[in-house]
Amino acid sequence: MIRLQKAPIPDILIEKADEWTRDFLDARNGNREMTKTIRFRYRHDEIKEALRREAHRKCIYCEGLTGFGESEHFQPVSLFPDQILLWENLGLVCKECNTHKGDYHSLTEPLINPFIHDPADHLIFLGGLVLSIPNDDMGRRTVLCLELNRMDLIQKRSLRISSRVVTASRWADEKPAPQSDHRRGSRSE
Repeated sequence: MIRLQKAPIPDILIEKADEWTRDFLDARNGNREMTKTIRFRYRHDEIKEALRREAHRKCIYCEGLTGFGESEHFQPVSLFPDQILLWENLGLVCKECNTHKGDYHSLTEPLINPFIHDPADHLIFLGGLVLSIPNDDMGRRTVLCLELNRMDLIQKRSLRISSRVVTASRWADEKPAPQSDHRRGSRSE
């Protein structure tokens, strides 16, 4: 998990967020039919592409490649229905992290939000493992809740590290040795 910066709000949300949120709340309150279109407007292509770009096409939690990815609501829709299309409430995640987080929400015991918190203040990366900094409750909760040490993640991280070590070794072997500067040791005449 790395620190991320929220991208500019997509034009579609500037234009439609208020209207679409009202439609959703009306349907949720039984004032109109809850269609799939109304329920899942946060999956709009323009919104999803903006989420993919800001997350570098990786899950904001485990950094696994997401493919199409899923839209995460930091404040769950079940508890905060009025925030369903709030740009600051959306992030791109993989299916597994989205499933593990579910509707988790706590003001007093939050998870790391990489747009708000710097994960490096809470997590340590040891090879393929992600550990919380000792006595850091937010880091511990995040690792446990999202299951950031799933076997598939540990294996992928370890392979990525091995690949980078090989690349660095090849680069070091190809790099010419520094040439000494004969002028440094010379005496003035």
